[in-house]
Amino acid sequence: MSDEIILEDVVADVVRVQDFDPNSLVRREKLGDLAFDEAVEPAKRLISVFKKLPTEAIREFPYRQLAAIQREAKSTYALFDQIINFSLSAPDPHATRTQFIESLKTSHNDVFERLYPLISYSVARTVDFATLESRGRAAIQAISDDKDKVLGSINDTAEQAAKILKDVRDAAAEQGVTQMARYFGDEATSHDNSAKKWLIASCVAAVVVVIYAVSTLFLAGFFKPNSTLEGAQLITSKLLIFGVLVYGLMQCVRSYSAHRHNHVTNKHRQNALMTYTTLAEAGNAPELRDAVLQHAAAAIYAPNDSGYLKGEERGYGAQSLLALLPRLPGVPPGPGGAQ
Repeated sequence: MSDEIILEDVVADVVRVQDFDPNSLVRREKLGDLAFDEAVEPAKRLISVFKKLPTEAIREFPYRQLAAIQREAKSTYALFDQIINFSLSAPDPHATRTQFIESLKTSHNDVFERLYPLISYSVARTVDFATLESRGRAAIQAISDDKDKVLGSINDTAEQAAKILKDVRDAAAEQGVTQMARYFGDEATSHDNSAKKWLIASCVAAVVVVIYAVSTLFLAGFFKPNSTLEGAQLITSKLLIFGVLVYGLMQCVRSYSAHRHNHVTNKHRQNALMTYTTLAEAGNAPELRDAVLQHAAAAIYAPNDSGYLKGEERGYGAQSLLALLPRLPGVPPGPGGAQ
């Protein structure tokens, strides 16, 4: 029965210290300059030691440990009570005040050293390690799930970035192809305008030749040579003028034909560049895309007839075109270098 009474007394003594208000030690209204403001913080630290002893754990300690806990609790509260009952009428109040404050500061270390094994047991008893383990596993799983989500988001972002980059590159390539095609379009327009001018010149030259021919036919009676020499001179002069006019007409027609030819050639090159991207994307195999590229390059850069001369050496014939076929799968070797 005595153990049970001691147990309840120990619990009551510990609770009394745990519930103590450190600010009640100050008493500035009564003590003035000797108020215990400096005692508040050490008192809080000392009380925190006893708050680490839950009453449920105290009830499990044996008699010796209970006696030690009760001794420390009574000693601590006695120190608090001495400070509360401190009076200015005490002998040497300043020294007494200083002694009480120093006792509070040193009591924390002494009490903690004597009670920390019991505090460790109390903490271990009150901690639910199974719950902590479960929470730890849950936290690890949450981190793993978040990691998977973050990695998935990063992968999605990387795919979107790669797609955007590809679209930008395709747009840049298409813009570049369009820009190159514009050069050939401008050249085709220039040749078309020149062809129209030479067509007008050809018509004018043809009219002049016809007028000259008609004039020499109907105005022949006005020119009567008096001798054979004058007749030869007259015929020669007429033939010379007629030949110059006919030659001029032929040059006009040839220039018109050459500009029309160059207009068609540059228009073809423009169309080849404008359709290259579509044809290249239609080819699933790299070999087919390479073949389209080579044929497009051939259509653009291969020298063509200027239109002024007949039978010009083009420098790029059918044999050279056949040489572009080795990359195509299943194509047998052909003549002219196709292996």
